[in-house]
Amino acid sequence: MNKEESKKSDIINHYDRRREQRSEAQAYFEIREIGENNLLGMLLDLNTIGLRAKCRRLVEIAEDLRLQINLSRPILGRDHIVVGAICKWCRPFEETGSYLAGFEFHDLSKRDRERIEILISSSAFIKMKNMKEITVR
Repeated sequence: MNKEESKKSDIINHYDRRREQRSEAQAYFEIREIGENNLLGMLLDLNTIGLRAKCRRLVEIAEDLRLQINLSRPILGRDHIVVGAICKWCRPFEETGSYLAGFEFHDLSKRDRERIEILISSSAFIKMKNMKEITVR
């Protein structure tokens, strides 16, 4: 198995271990770092356990961030979701000079969890069934 096949295999194996199915964003959702108010990037997929993002900067593995996901319309009275998240992996996305990163939530309020559930059940998301459905814009 060459390096490229090994990397793809690792990604598929990681995907198969997910505890909860992810939903892929079909619309643009901006992710900001709270405190810094820096644009981190855009949301690619989401569930109530974590998210995958296309980031403007390298995020260190195990880096602990407070993130704000900006919504296109209010859900349960608020136009954003706030989460505490740990970066589980990050790698360059060579075609654009950006990075792909996976985050696991460690601080998610009950209300923001409800917002995520409502959001991923909307037409702005589709359930991902397999690796072939994962796209990066």
